[in-house]
Amino acid sequence: MKSKNLVYIGFLANIFEWYDFSVYAYLVSKIGYLFFPSGNAQIELIKAFFLFSVSYLIRPLGSVFFGYMADRYNRISSLNLSLLMMAIPTILIGFLPTHARVGILATISLVTLRLVQGFAAGGELPGSACYVYERSSDEKKSFYCSFVAASSMLGVLLGSIMATVLYWLFSAEQVLAWAWRIPFFFGFFILIFVFYLRKNILIPDDNILLNKTVYKKTLSEIILNKAGLMRIIAINAFIAVTFYLLFVWMPSYLHVFLKINEVRAFLSGTLGLFMLIIFTLIFGALAPRIGRRNLALISIISIFILTYPLFMILKEGSLVCLFWVPVVFALSLSCIDGINIEMMASQFPNTFRARGLGLGFTTPTAIFGGIAPTICSYLIYKTGSDISVIIFLMAMCLIALPAALTLKQ
Repeated sequence: MKSKNLVYIGFLANIFEWYDFSVYAYLVSKIGYLFFPSGNAQIELIKAFFLFSVSYLIRPLGSVFFGYMADRYNRISSLNLSLLMMAIPTILIGFLPTHARVGILATISLVTLRLVQGFAAGGELPGSACYVYERSSDEKKSFYCSFVAASSMLGVLLGSIMATVLYWLFSAEQVLAWAWRIPFFFGFFILIFVFYLRKNILIPDDNILLNKTVYKKTLSEIILNKAGLMRIIAINAFIAVTFYLLFVWMPSYLHVFLKINEVRAFLSGTLGLFMLIIFTLIFGALAPRIGRRNLALISIISIFILTYPLFMILKEGSLVCLFWVPVVFALSLSCIDGINIEMMASQFPNTFRARGLGLGFTTPTAIFGGIAPTICSYLIYKTGSDISVIIFLMAMCLIALPAALTLKQ
C-alpha cells in the first residue's frame, strides 16, 4: 500500500472520536452548569466529569464488539460503523434542551448519548491501529503507527482550538446561552471530511480475512496471552492518566482551581497538544534507532521526576510558565506515545489482534484515564491541595515502569 495513504489513514484514524470527547471535556464547566446545576461551580465540574468517566467505562464493551467485527469480517466495516455511532450522538447533543428547560430529561438524554458514544469509541482505535500495522513495512511500522497515536491528539487539538476560539469570540453569557452548541455542530463537518477521505483510500482486508477454521479464537485465548495483555494494560494506564490530566483536564484545572483566564488556559493546552503531536511523530520515526524500551523508560522516568516541580511552577500563573510547562510535558509523554501503537499491535497475532489491542487499550483508559479528571477534581475540592494529583501521576509511573522494562528493544 502507498506510504502516503498509510499516513492519511493514520492521521484520519481517530480524529472525530477524540474531537468529540475533548470538546465535551473542554466545555465541561459550562455543561455542568447547564445539565447538572447545583449553584457550586466545583460540584458542577465534578458531576460533568463523572459523566465523562462513565462514558469511558462502557468502552471495553465496544472494543469487544467492534474487535469481533474487525477480526471476524474486516477492519473497514468496523471502522465505518463505529464512526457513524460516534457521529449521530454528537450532532444530537448540539440540539439538546438544557436542564432549565426540561429538567431531569435533559440530563438523562445527555447521559444516554454519551454512553452510545463511549460504546462506539471502543472500536475506532483498535480497527485503525490494526489496519495500519498490518499494511506497513516492518522497518517503518513504528513511524506509520505513530500517526494513529497522533490522530487521537489531533482530534483533541481541534477540540482545544474550538474551545479557545469559542471563549475568545463569545462572552461567558453567550457561551452558556447558545454558543456551547457550536463545537458539536462543527463535528458534522469533520465527520464528512473524514468519511469522504476514508472511503477513497481504504482497501479491502483481502490479505488478512480469516476463514471459520482459523478464526476460532475466543476471549479466553486473549486473556491467556497474559504477558502481552498485562504489559499493554500497565503502559496504557500510565499513558491514559498522564494524557487526560496534563492535556485534557489541565485547562479546567487552570481556570476553575487556579483562576487563570479561560483563553490563556486553553491556549496553554492547545500549544501542549500541538507539540505532543509533533514530538510523537518524531519519536515514532526515531524508534528503530533509539529502541522501544529506551523511549518508554525515558518517558516514564522523566514524568515521575518532573511532575512535582512543574505543577509548582504552574501556580505562578505567568504567561511564560503557562506556555513552556505543557511543552516539557509533551516532550516527555511523546517518547512513549511514538511507539505505543506498534508496541500494542505486536503483542497479538492477526486472528485476534483487534480484540486484544482493543481490550488492552480501552480497559486501562476506562478504569484509570476516564476517571482521572473526576477523581482529581474531587480530591482538590475536598483537600484544597493539588498534591493528590501529583501523587496520582507518580503512582502511575511506578505501575508502568516494570512493564516498560520487559519491552523488546
